[in-house]
Amino acid sequence: MNLEDEGTKQVRSSDTLDRSEDSLEYTEYEGDALEECERLFSTRPARSSMSTESISDRREHIRSVSVTAMSALLGVGAALASATWVGTTTAAAQSTQALAFVLGAILVQYLLINASGIYGEDEFGTKHYLFVAFMTFALWFVTWGILLTSEATG
Repeated sequence: MNLEDEGTKQVRSSDTLDRSEDSLEYTEYEGDALEECERLFSTRPARSSMSTESISDRREHIRSVSVTAMSALLGVGAALASATWVGTTTAAAQSTQALAFVLGAILVQYLLINASGIYGEDEFGTKHYLFVAFMTFALWFVTWGILLTSEATG
């Protein structure tokens, strides 16, 4: 009799001690012990640390950081362009022409993402489009607001 059979027998013999007479299911503790024995005495090779999951997780992280950084930079760039073209006066704060720069930055970003191949054709969905639009608009709004405020107080 090998160790795997002995370990399994020990776990299964303890099952009768923890089970109630009415219940035929294993308790959570018993299931964990059985899984631990199978893991210890398994003949399967252990997984290496360089699995494809870690590579795809790293690729996904780089993709997310790239898209977020591009949104932030283009949002700030659109705010600087708005401040340069429209101005930072009180009248400029009420101008809707400044919105053209943020809309242009969002459209340019969609084109850059599709052209660069950061995402595959089926991976860039509605959620990603909304994220890019929101991040670009939010950074534009905050930066342009700071520029308008600094002109009003300066």
